[in-house]
Amino acid sequence: MKYLLLLLAVLGIIVSSLALREHYREYGDSPCSINEHWDCGVVNHSHYAMLGPIPVAAVGIAGYILMGILAFLCSFRHSEGSPSRSI
Repeated sequence: MKYLLLLLAVLGIIVSSLALREHYREYGDSPCSINEHWDCGVVNHSHYAMLGPIPVAAVGIAGYILMGILAFLCSFRHSEGSPSRSI
């Protein structure tokens, strides 16, 4: 489970980084523009892609980094042989 969380955190960082890149893209066709109904570039350039002055993708990157750090620390602590608490 701990490695699954680390893997998901890395994948989330990659996807959020691509979304942030798309947010700041000003030229060329969007790589996620499939057709006129499916285009993530429209959303990434809209006001819905911002939380105040911060892009949502940047918040996602920070969240996935935090998730990866916590998963790593939790796996490191449990691998040292410390007993796990069960509630």
